[in-house]
Amino acid sequence: MAYCNSDLLELKWFMWLLASATPELEPFRSKGLLYSKPDIHVHKEGVPLYKNDRPLFDPSSPLKHHCLALDTPVYFSTCDGKIVDFLIIQHAARAVNTASLKSLLDEFPLATQKPSQRTVAVLLGKEYIAEVPEQEAWHELLFDIRQMCSGIAQKFKPNGEEEHLELIHEALLQVLQKLKNKKLKYMPGKAPVFNLLTTTIYRCLYSVMNKRKHIKEGQYKLGAAIQNGRAPSNCRSFRINRQGLD
Repeated sequence: MAYCNSDLLELKWFMWLLASATPELEPFRSKGLLYSKPDIHVHKEGVPLYKNDRPLFDPSSPLKHHCLALDTPVYFSTCDGKIVDFLIIQHAARAVNTASLKSLLDEFPLATQKPSQRTVAVLLGKEYIAEVPEQEAWHELLFDIRQMCSGIAQKFKPNGEEEHLELIHEALLQVLQKLKNKKLKYMPGKAPVFNLLTTTIYRCLYSVMNKRKHIKEGQYKLGAAIQNGRAPSNCRSFRINRQGLD
């Protein structure tokens, strides 16, 4: 069932979660200036998680550290999406009193700012992550999930392309709602997210098929009842005004 690359799928989910956590920083993200580092995910015992000697960052962690990759780098932090403090690193570090997006935009007009390759190299060495625009990350993730829905929907043997597309749409809609509502959670270090999404899509499609089955059974019973002159009294669509027919 290689509907998409599992590692890339996980990366796309990670990048969307990272971007969607700080919507106010989108202007810097869109200019390729924003590099971020969330907290490392920890075990229940409080032990940080590593994989192949690399930290497993948690894009859903409340606290994140950021830097604008300028010639004079700007380091700051956010908590639950809000800027809490930042520091401009120059020849001597100087604190900026107003910790807000407006103060950043006032001091660094985006029209004149470009990423500094020297600063980028330093940040990557410190394991900061180059963020991508939220909508770009979302559509990349959406494409892979749709591919998965399409492949799994075929397992339910749809009657033609129209029904196949309907199943894709139903599953995709349910999965996206779960993502938006945070009912589907990305957990670093757990089972591959491909497995999690595959299981979720199967459950969504089983739910769709069961609902269709119940509707068909209800329609069959209703049709049989009408043929036998026993239309249910609560079925308004099929009530007959017998007085009007006499």
